[in-house]
Amino acid sequence: MSTFKFFSNPALTLPAIGAPFAASGPYASYVLLKTVQADGVRMELSAQNLSTSVAVLILDDGSTASGSVPAAGKASTISLAAASVAGGVGGVYQDKFQGRVQAYGALPTSQVAVYAR
Repeated sequence: MSTFKFFSNPALTLPAIGAPFAASGPYASYVLLKTVQADGVRMELSAQNLSTSVAVLILDDGSTASGSVPAAGKASTISLAAASVAGGVGGVYQDKFQGRVQAYGALPTSQVAVYAR
């Protein structure tokens, strides 16, 4: 698998792998909806926000253990715009990204569709 380098600035305080966001910051208390593990042969990854609040993807290279916080430069966030109605078309991310993807929503009932092949 390729080595990833992320250059987000300013860097957010990220949650540990598999954990919710902290109770402060722009994504206060956002909950983990789905994790797609790293896959070095993945040909495509697509995520779409179907919720009426912003969704967040955390992208990392997959090397950080579950329960640990990714080191600086090892992860980045992508915000997906809210849909105008529940189940509607919100922000989309699509790439040949082969690292781990964690999808977060404002509520446990938030919806983010993730497709990988």
